[in-house]
Amino acid sequence: MNVEEASLAVCMQVVAAIGGFSGAALRDAKEMSSGQITPAEFGQRLRPLYTTAATKLRELAPQAADGTLRTAIEGWAKRMDDGAAAPDPAEYHTAHMRPINDEIEKTCKLG
Repeated sequence: MNVEEASLAVCMQVVAAIGGFSGAALRDAKEMSSGQITPAEFGQRLRPLYTTAATKLRELAPQAADGTLRTAIEGWAKRMDDGAAAPDPAEYHTAHMRPINDEIEKTCKLG
């Protein structure tokens, strides 16, 4: 497997990790919008999702043969940590997840 193929394989795993995070967050957001949970409960549910995503990204980073991709993955993991530590994870999510997803798409050349 060459560097480009290896990078694509790692990128697909990054997308899966973030996709799992996003799917769970979307489910919780729907519960909030329907009144089943409060915005504060939504934020509290995001914390472990952010932590899990950060851990998975940290596990993937060393697998990236390309140094630029490895650095990007480490940065995304740090931003997931920031979301878990944010005073209001729901607010952090609103402000930061779209740019993170856009960066992943651009870096992994998915779009």
